[in-house]
Amino acid sequence: MLALLAFGAGVALFVSAAFAHPQGQSRRGGTLRLLWSIEPDSVDPALATGSRGSSMLLFAVCAKLFNTLGDPETGRPPIVKEVVRSYTVSTEGRTYTFELKRTFRFHTSEPVTAQSFADAFNRNARLGQTSFASRRGLMDEIAGAKAAIAGRATSISGVQVLGRFRLRIRLTRPAGDFVARLTMWSFCPILPGTPIEPAGIDKPPASGPYYVAEHVANRLIRLERNPNYHGGRTANPDHIVWTIDADAGERLRATEEDRNDFTPVFAYPDAVVHRLADKYGVNRPGGQLLRTPSGLTNYGFAFNPWPNRPALAGRGQAPLRKAINFALDRRALAATHPYLTVRRTDRLLPAPLTQAPQLYPLSGPDLTAARKWLARAKRRPRELTLYTPNNFPWSVASARVFTANLKELGIDVTTRYFDFTTLGEKLRKPGEPWDVAWLPWGAWYLDPAGAILPLLRDTRYEARINAVNQVAGPGRAKAWADLEADLMRNDPPVATYADAMSLVLVSPSLGCLGETLAQYELDLGTVCKLNRR
Repeated sequence: MLALLAFGAGVALFVSAAFAHPQGQSRRGGTLRLLWSIEPDSVDPALATGSRGSSMLLFAVCAKLFNTLGDPETGRPPIVKEVVRSYTVSTEGRTYTFELKRTFRFHTSEPVTAQSFADAFNRNARLGQTSFASRRGLMDEIAGAKAAIAGRATSISGVQVLGRFRLRIRLTRPAGDFVARLTMWSFCPILPGTPIEPAGIDKPPASGPYYVAEHVANRLIRLERNPNYHGGRTANPDHIVWTIDADAGERLRATEEDRNDFTPVFAYPDAVVHRLADKYGVNRPGGQLLRTPSGLTNYGFAFNPWPNRPALAGRGQAPLRKAINFALDRRALAATHPYLTVRRTDRLLPAPLTQAPQLYPLSGPDLTAARKWLARAKRRPRELTLYTPNNFPWSVASARVFTANLKELGIDVTTRYFDFTTLGEKLRKPGEPWDVAWLPWGAWYLDPAGAILPLLRDTRYEARINAVNQVAGPGRAKAWADLEADLMRNDPPVATYADAMSLVLVSPSLGCLGETLAQYELDLGTVCKLNRR
């Protein structure tokens, strides 16, 4: 329960055609230059968490069964078949049979086959909890996956190679988000003999448009075009050079002076962001400062659902949780974050995934409604314990706003601060004495289940979530919207206050941005260099 997203789990670029530079939209060639403050968390597809740009890098080097490719007309990322040529799903929704295209090859010239994908699933399992997919439960519904992850089997029984280009995956129960999960970097195909080591690999097998030609830890990653790639994705830049520079000022200067093409604007002083916004505008056509939904992430306060902390647990305390939702000053909470990095919301799901209506005030507290609901609570505690990370100024400041908001309801808040990693460990520990936790949460793939399941797994909400997750087809979006609205209206598990937004500064010579959308990140292959530097 309560999985925390790593900050920087993706620098989002949800860019519409309006943001693109007006000329040079089909230019091919040149070197794309990326300047970051830190190395990606991992370039091993089994170990990467998506943090610090790793999902963006792996998108460029990996062809998956399915992928999220941007639609230039709508800016929305449909899930499309990539290596899959066709597939069938059994009538009970538990057996997927995939026929694969025969045209995909690794950068080594070896073909991408059904075994390449089966090996990836099994490598995830054999790495156990070191593997992101195993740790986050992304394979839990696959028959035999839990046994393989626990070391009771050497392979996943539900992953079967039926032929060189035919793969079957059997589930223990229907999962409507299964195809969406397969867009994750965790399921990139791998070469035969790829090492299964907890330390991972530093040059992933490349089946996509680019491959890692050079990797110097904490200094440089250089991508070159995969000469054996014959898929349909664009590979405009000849070379992609990813360098690391801890000097925040230099990263901006280099981009403004066209010595660099792309840098995240994260954790800069508000005065710096105001200067950039005044100079370049925000999302101006042909402009250089882009503000976009930050992956699939939002911020809020999660309520402890366990009976050992009865202050907020159970249906009888739903009125108190509603009271807190009405009492929150979302304007003040959003103002604790750096300038332009959040957008106020009250929804459980991140903006790109939600269709639910607004239920709680965004411009300030509604204390009349809050006190009305407080009076209906089975218990009215005098004190609550809030857990929050101390790594970020905005999490500390948000705790102060939350404390002041609840004081208006006659509730004192005791705040305990932990570093981000320790906080995650404590929230997963049974019996830990917390009532409320400040969290970022969201999805790693484009489906509501990807956000809700990690947050509420193993809670009393899970049965309802699993039932909705079995819905497929046209009714799926409505089923999720109905569930989200019902939970937040009648039994809220959280009090959300903001969607995360990303700020990105790009060089004046970077174009074709209107075509770039991949997991809400920059698609390195579709951008172009207008002057071919």
